[in-house]
Amino acid sequence: MVQYYNPENDLALAAGYANYTPPMAAQRLRKAGEMLPMWYGKPGDQVLCFGVNARWWDTMTEKFWLETRIWDHECDRNIPSPWGWSLPVRDYYLDLGFTLGIPSDKDIEKIRELSHRRTAAALGTTLRETLPDMPLTEPAIEAKTIAEVEQAIAWHGGQVMVKFPWSSSGRGLANSRLMGIDKTLRMAQESISKQGSVMVEPLHERSLDFALLFECRGGDGCLCHGTSVFATDERGKYIGNMIASESDRRAEIGKHIDLGIIREVEQTIWKWLIKNVGPYYEGILGVDMMVTTDGKLDPCVELNLRKTMGWVAKRFSDDHLTPGVRGTLRVLPGEYRAAEAIVENHRMVAGELALTPANPYFTFLVKI
Repeated sequence: MVQYYNPENDLALAAGYANYTPPMAAQRLRKAGEMLPMWYGKPGDQVLCFGVNARWWDTMTEKFWLETRIWDHECDRNIPSPWGWSLPVRDYYLDLGFTLGIPSDKDIEKIRELSHRRTAAALGTTLRETLPDMPLTEPAIEAKTIAEVEQAIAWHGGQVMVKFPWSSSGRGLANSRLMGIDKTLRMAQESISKQGSVMVEPLHERSLDFALLFECRGGDGCLCHGTSVFATDERGKYIGNMIASESDRRAEIGKHIDLGIIREVEQTIWKWLIKNVGPYYEGILGVDMMVTTDGKLDPCVELNLRKTMGWVAKRFSDDHLTPGVRGTLRVLPGEYRAAEAIVENHRMVAGELALTPANPYFTFLVKI
């Protein structure tokens, strides 16, 4: 696989055309993180990056015994594996000469359709119907007119979260409690004008954010890859991920909700993905969830048909962290001079580690 980090992919899906140019902040995030796949790629995978800091790459490879390598410009036998699929990244691989594993326009359109937040709402509805005795929250509804938005806001006593159908990392979200009803309605109108509709869901006080990670593998079915635990602010903006073993992540989730509920939800989602996503999408995906302060589970806050920072955190934890150690992975704006990382037997024990070379834009920081 030739891994490529294109974090602007959700924005490209929202745009829906091949010559999309992402905003400067997204371009800088992509540039800052272009070597990030070296940490989550499988042995033998290559990383599609240019202008590599060879000294830094060699140091990290030796220190952590990494088995990924830099792309060798061989295209004919290599399968592309971007952060996420959209028309711009498809054309980017084609321009470089890749021929295998390239999705068609129809494939990309289906991925775009499934990435619409109405898919997450449909999964949430299925979970409520399949598991009627579970303490699950009410799923979001799709509104195509401002009148429908106003009706939903009134139904929930003015306490709602409004979301653009395609957006990520806390963008395109409006918390009516923080923004006020008038501004929330203006944002809803913007979403309806640009993307055809808007998603509206009841506002909840959160106790924990976490996700279940899966991999759709075409005819080979769907794999459950475990969990990620992360944090967001009250506006829904991503803050960071927990770095820890799977057992420690599950234990953290268990402090907030019965793990038996999570196991049943996980199995139901797995079956749903095989039927509704597996025929159209191959790759890593994440189902974001939230435990509320009143003990309920929002079982599908987001459905991300792409790799996520939770996937990065999981892969780093599994492959490069000393068992029993816990920490955080955060994306910090600007350049951050990390303290020295303590590494024993090719695994991190303590300290700080920047997962990409120093740059003026963003730092992907692991801190133990």
